[in-house]
Amino acid sequence: MYFDIYVGVDGTGPDSNAEYATAFRNSYVNQLRNKSFGVSEYERGPTLTGSETGRLASWAAGRAEHHYRTNKIRGPNTPRIFMAGYSRGGAAVIEACQQLNDRGIPVQGLLLFDAVDRSYTVERTETVPSNVRYCRHAIRQANSGSRQSFGNCGLLAARGVDWVTPKEFLTTHGGMGGTPWGASAATAGGGRISEGDNSIRGVLRAVGNVPTPQAWIASRAASAVYEYAMATEVTPEQERRGSEGVWNWMMTELPRMRL
Repeated sequence: MYFDIYVGVDGTGPDSNAEYATAFRNSYVNQLRNKSFGVSEYERGPTLTGSETGRLASWAAGRAEHHYRTNKIRGPNTPRIFMAGYSRGGAAVIEACQQLNDRGIPVQGLLLFDAVDRSYTVERTETVPSNVRYCRHAIRQANSGSRQSFGNCGLLAARGVDWVTPKEFLTTHGGMGGTPWGASAATAGGGRISEGDNSIRGVLRAVGNVPTPQAWIASRAASAVYEYAMATEVTPEQERRGSEGVWNWMMTELPRMRL
């Protein structure tokens, strides 16, 4: 018998915890808490600067280790760790798995929802480490036009990880994490979703010259670029279908990890 532990870190959102809770109430990382785990831990994702990502990684590793060691001592069921992350939260849980690997602690399952590394506070996010038994990563299609500057991390896995090529879905970055924009974000011409103001010139002018990448990320003006993006190539209906497809795929894979 097993005692399954869940630790999730969600994606980037508003500074206000109240606003964040409303916006992410149906996110996939949040919903996973209800999947019959022995204990579940969840933390909101970073603010727009992403400076909290490293702290969130350490938090996730610490909570997972605490529950793992506590339940290993108590018994009789074998503890297993499951982790999930969306967007920058995906980078955080990959780094958390690296930290657990440093401590000799296994991770049974890692579920990634369009993981991106847009923070200077985490470094080991390109490859899923060897202490992870199963990993599944859902990513947005490149031709979606959504958050084109973001890229992805967690696209490689160490030898021994049960791993499949990250599965692509035609939806927005928001749809990937269960926080779709919906029909209200569709542009008047063409009906495709816009993720922000189409003009970023004023924002770029406001940023000016900054001396280091760290200063760029930390600046409030630069962080506003996150919200000022061109229209995507995704309609609201495509976003909805793609987002549902992400969840359905993960819900097919999760039971296999828990056998």
